[in-house]
Amino acid sequence: MRPMIMTVCGLLCSAATAFAGPKATVVSLKGECTVTRGSASVPARVKMALEESDVLVTGHRSSVEILLDNGALVMLDADTVVELSRLHMTSDHEEVRIALSLGRILASVRKLVSPSSTFSIRTKTSVAAVRGTEYVVEAASDSTDVGVFEGTVNVAALDAPDDASAVLVRRGEQTTVPVTGGPLPAFVMSARMRTHQARMDALRRRAEMHRRSLERILREREKTGARMQEYWNRRLQQLPRR
Repeated sequence: MRPMIMTVCGLLCSAATAFAGPKATVVSLKGECTVTRGSASVPARVKMALEESDVLVTGHRSSVEILLDNGALVMLDADTVVELSRLHMTSDHEEVRIALSLGRILASVRKLVSPSSTFSIRTKTSVAAVRGTEYVVEAASDSTDVGVFEGTVNVAALDAPDDASAVLVRRGEQTTVPVTGGPLPAFVMSARMRTHQARMDALRRRAEMHRRSLERILREREKTGARMQEYWNRRLQQLPRR
């Protein structure tokens, strides 16, 4: 089984500075979502700060939107499991990795601060490189589908990122990466994938709105940081002693 990475590279200004701690914020929540940090799990809340290695699980008919400190907006659809594996964002370099175990992610990502910066989504089956774009990644137990709504994505197997089998997926196209073998040749986006167009358009508009308010969102998160830490501490105290 080959894992899949999606990498987004480019040029953009980040509002984030490097420090240990929160690097993302819950900006929208519909239904149920659980956040696990270490051995503690709590229900997600709007304005909740998220950290590297947090695991999020959405419920049935639920969704959550996460605004990263570099302005990327990511929506986790219903029945989705992700880990925020790497959230390193500074004024001159960004390295973001999201592990998608199951479900669907819709992402609106601006160009990053430097050519060496990366934005990655990893699943069980494939590799994709992006340069600031809008796209959907769907991970099932036996395949991964990648649909591109803006920009381009280079999709290849993780263990052979420079292999000749790599596929360039352009706007309006998609590819499928099965458990064995590399990605299929890019093909015109399916009718099923196109059903996400309206949601992607709406996500883009919300991303632009949040980016204009990013500094305010970060200030508000900082003010509520102490209360959120108390929230996590109370949950940890409720766990059974070993």
